[in-house]
Amino acid sequence: NTAYGTRVQDNEISLNVPDVVNVHAVFESSTNAAPTVPKITLSSLNGPNSNNTDLIVGEILIGSESGASAMVLGKTGTTEIFYVAKNTENFIETEEVVFQESGVKGNISQIDLGDADILRNYSFDTGQRLEYYDFGRLIRNIGSQEPSGQLRVFFDHYTINSSDNGEIIIEHSSNFSLAEKNNNIEERKYGSSILSFIKKASL
Repeated sequence: NTAYGTRVQDNEISLNVPDVVNVHAVFESSTNAAPTVPKITLSSLNGPNSNNTDLIVGEILIGSESGASAMVLGKTGTTEIFYVAKNTENFIETEEVVFQESGVKGNISQIDLGDADILRNYSFDTGQRLEYYDFGRLIRNIGSQEPSGQLRVFFDHYTINSSDNGEIIIEHSSNFSLAEKNNNIEERKYGSSILSFIKKASL
């Protein structure tokens, strides 16, 4: 794609949807392939189903020994989760982790660190203006290095269910706290979206 805002080298990268609430991670590939998202393989999950279906995308997990904290970005298979770190501590293999919203506990059997999260290189712009309502976007910070590999972006945004028979949206509808957004999950789906961008084209 050659359109401005859809290439990794652009100063502004469009997220292609409005109502973006928060950006959690921007992973840059270290190869010519798509970025590898950090992943944890779990064992001894004590939820009702004893697998990752008991876990909630968006919830925080904390290592009982390391104190490491991370957010669940997604799930794969029955025992694996994709994650982004939320502090500077590192998880330890075999340690117990506690998922803060579901209350599930489990042990780490394997950690795949994945590619680098370069979110710190960007500022988030909701795209909302007094005169118009635009898509959310990432703006590369001055002095930050231009990416050369593909990017994968995880972010939260509101959508209204197509089967909803009616909805009133006022000026302050998008000013809820994260906790309030989660409470309204049945009315406005609050979930993580993934957007992938092609690597910089050869000139």
